[in-house]
Amino acid sequence: MKKFTIFGGLALIPIFFVGVLFVLMFMVMMFSSSDSGDYGGGAGWGSGIISELGESEIPAEYIPIYQAAAEKYGVPWNLLAAVHRIETRFSTLDPMISSVGAEGHMQFMPCTFIGWGHSSCSGSGAGNFSAEEKTSLVVID
Repeated sequence: MKKFTIFGGLALIPIFFVGVLFVLMFMVMMFSSSDSGDYGGGAGWGSGIISELGESEIPAEYIPIYQAAAEKYGVPWNLLAAVHRIETRFSTLDPMISSVGAEGHMQFMPCTFIGWGHSSCSGSGAGNFSAEEKTSLVVID
C-alpha cells in the first residue's frame, strides 16, 4: 500500500511543475508591456493611465510634477505617484524620515545623494551629514 501511495504522489510532481510553469508564463504576459515608452499618454501600464481610485486619491497639485519628471527621466508618472503614496502618504507624514533614516518625499537614503563612498556611509546609508550638505549641489555626488 505504501509503495502505491509513493508512486501516486510522484505522478503528481510533473503536473505541479506544469502548473507552476503556466502561472509563471501568465505573470510574464501580464507584466510585459508593448508600449513605446511614451509615459505621458497612450495605452498600457507605462503610459500613465490610472484607476478611478488613483484619480480620487492622488493630490492634483502633484500630477504636473510627476508628469514633468516622467518626461525628463523616462519613468511612468503613475509609478512616481505610487511610490510617493507608499513612502510618505503623499508627503503627509511628519517628519518625513523613516526608522532607518530614509528622507524626503520619496524616501531616499542620504548616502544615495552624497555618495556611498563617503566615510560615514558604511552600514545603513543614513550617513552623518548636515542639512546643508544634503542639499548642496557641490557635495552631492
